[in-house]
Amino acid sequence: MKKAVSKIFANDILLTGLVSGLIYYALSLVLFFPSEQLRLMAGGFLKLNLFVYSFCVWFVGFTLLSAVLYLITMPLGGGVSRRGRYILRRFIVYFILALLIVVGHAVWMGYSRMPPLLPGHIKVHGLRSSVVISVVIAFLGALILSLISGLAVRRSRGRSGSLIAFFFACFLYVVVINLPADYARLGGEREGAPARPPRFVVFGVDAGSWNVILPLIEQGDLPAFKRMMEEGTYGYFDCYGPQFTPPSWTTIATGKKQAHHGVHAFASVSSDWMAAPLWSIMSSAGRRSGVVNWVCTWPPFEVNGAFISGVLTPRTGNVHFSEEYASYLAPAETILSRWEYEIPGDSRAWVEQAEREMSQLRRIDEEIISGIAPDFIAYTYYGTDALQHVFWKDMEPERFTEGDWESTLPDGEFADAIRECWILADGFLGDLIERYGDNAYYLVLSDHGARPVKERQVEFDMTGLLEGMGYLTRRSGEVHYESSTCYLARGGSPHFLFNLKINPNEYMDREEINENRYREVRARIARDLRAARLKGSGKRLFTDFKFPDGPAGEDKPDLRMFSSKAILEMPDRDEVVVAAGEEIPVRDLLSFHFWSGRHRARGIVLARGPEIKHRYSGAWTIDDAYTRIFRYIQGVYPVVDIFRCPLKKLHLIDEVTTLDIAPTVLYLSGLPVADDMEGKVLTEIITGRFTDVNPLKTVPTYRIGDVLHLESNPAEEARMKERLKALGYIQ
Repeated sequence: MKKAVSKIFANDILLTGLVSGLIYYALSLVLFFPSEQLRLMAGGFLKLNLFVYSFCVWFVGFTLLSAVLYLITMPLGGGVSRRGRYILRRFIVYFILALLIVVGHAVWMGYSRMPPLLPGHIKVHGLRSSVVISVVIAFLGALILSLISGLAVRRSRGRSGSLIAFFFACFLYVVVINLPADYARLGGEREGAPARPPRFVVFGVDAGSWNVILPLIEQGDLPAFKRMMEEGTYGYFDCYGPQFTPPSWTTIATGKKQAHHGVHAFASVSSDWMAAPLWSIMSSAGRRSGVVNWVCTWPPFEVNGAFISGVLTPRTGNVHFSEEYASYLAPAETILSRWEYEIPGDSRAWVEQAEREMSQLRRIDEEIISGIAPDFIAYTYYGTDALQHVFWKDMEPERFTEGDWESTLPDGEFADAIRECWILADGFLGDLIERYGDNAYYLVLSDHGARPVKERQVEFDMTGLLEGMGYLTRRSGEVHYESSTCYLARGGSPHFLFNLKINPNEYMDREEINENRYREVRARIARDLRAARLKGSGKRLFTDFKFPDGPAGEDKPDLRMFSSKAILEMPDRDEVVVAAGEEIPVRDLLSFHFWSGRHRARGIVLARGPEIKHRYSGAWTIDDAYTRIFRYIQGVYPVVDIFRCPLKKLHLIDEVTTLDIAPTVLYLSGLPVADDMEGKVLTEIITGRFTDVNPLKTVPTYRIGDVLHLESNPAEEARMKERLKALGYIQ
């Protein structure tokens, strides 16, 4: 009798694990395995391994989880009939497993549909309905399965031996065969390569994404990228932390997380950097550096060589040359003086801006950097990101036919704008390879990936609302600060976060602060904004008001508030906002952001050089609901990072991240890696002959080098803020 019971128990566990694994795997195949992933793999074995290994992982994982759940539910059901106890236990097990399967997929689908640029707490709030629906589906599914499970168990009697054998076969495949395997060694190595190449070339393409460039490579439009793939290694490049340009590029340069390198936004400047970047480390080791167009590097870093700050920076004081190369200063300033970053006013201007940026990079490399011949060269190109934001709807119009996009017509004139921008980037990459030769290392990477926007981002005109309420005045179309009661402060967002500054004239008695008057004015403004509502639905416009203790300092807000859900979901265009006794049409305050492309966590990485293997195993990384969620939020919520190590051991997040570039560049350059760098050396893409004779050298840390501090230029800084506003990054 006990033997029969144990047999049924084993069948229950194995069948539950098998069915759960099949359901999860089937959903992942349908929803998550991208065709680009299969096309990126080097050969048939890796493609087969992706399917077999991932199925075995989920079958083994769900079986072990089922065993734990069955053991936990063993004591349940006291006083209930044997059949009732049987159904109750299985209902609990099935409910938990179904909940895990459904929640993972529902949450990711919710994330993928959300508008870009939303803060974390709003994303979590928006996922509540997905979780509630998942609970209902899991409950109904578990109830049905628990009622019919007896039939399945009776039919499976006598087959437990086969199921156990299958389980252990999968277990051996995962643990014994797959985990120790070094798939990177499937790639070849170049013959007779020198041990120490003279140069390292980094080309950063903002928002580079395989779903965009792989079709172009296959069509023959990007020969330099194709050459990199054929002669080097390539794969997915995961953004560690927020999928946002400034912190991502800074993480790439420093090997440290956002919390430790100090750069958070486009308004950050070089003095905000708290960690030493690669160019400073190279310079301190006596190597020459040539860095052009890296974000958040104004004023320029002092390096041994040349440093030219990014294109969004002011046009003055953005070039540094070491004394040896001072003769290049005048030519560089001449090149830069011919192009001023302009706020794009239409689609043609966006394209022309990307073309001018590449033209600048080409001229700088031809006339400046190639003459200096640095040991470390780094360029970044932002046109690829700008154009994917603007023209994805024109590139793939079939994706933008429903919901908020119904009234937006694609412009066929710009259907190839993204393609042509990537052709420009490919041409520049080809020039770099030809100019610096086969003995240099080349690293092409992106700060994050890109994908189409499914739900549009709403922008709120806070200045227009304050004007309508009588708190703000304009003259000649511009805010007149002296006569306004309050206005927007530095920071914030046009989408969800609004910082307000109260005019000091409202609470100053001569040169003294009148605290009571300050609090009265602030309370009146907050009261009116709290009461601001949509006339038809009665829903409030703002939530989560925050106040400092007293009058805020310069450029700091006196009042902060967040958009309510009513704003973020775009109310009816015929609605009216009622605020401070005034009625303002919604269409005058709310508009859709023009972006049709947005960021995603997975970017691109391609490496080529004398000691770089021809293939890299990262292309076969499992891609499913939970690993996608993990990639999306790793580096954002510290508690998530606890699971990074065990998941990596199982190859479930076998990724190259933005943390890994700086340590790898230092190692290949023959320099020590800092112990406090939070990434790893990518030894899996480096040939064995190099790693065998070049042990890893380390130092405790690298101190941030001296930064050239220039006198602030209010006019130039104001112009830089206007550029950022035009891109939608600040308000």
